[in-house]
Amino acid sequence: MQQPTVITLFGKKSASFTFGSYSYWCRYLHPTYLIDRTGIEIVNNYAIASPQRAYADLKHINPILYLDNSQAVQPLQEDIYGHSTTTRREA
Repeated sequence: MQQPTVITLFGKKSASFTFGSYSYWCRYLHPTYLIDRTGIEIVNNYAIASPQRAYADLKHINPILYLDNSQAVQPLQEDIYGHSTTTRREA
């Protein structure tokens, strides 16, 4: 498994920073989508995205999304961003 060199976050401002030995990159995401809690549940005070929500978020940020195994996540017919999720790209 590859170790990430930069941890990507999403927020209402774009920024990059280092905290300790970790580097972070915060990408802008419109507040409408930040406050939409579809597919997110709180577990032990942490927000956990469902695989479908995570897929929708990744697809929104990177339209040329590559999945090693497209059957690992069964996306919703239409994600929260209004994108069709019926086409996928695999190796």
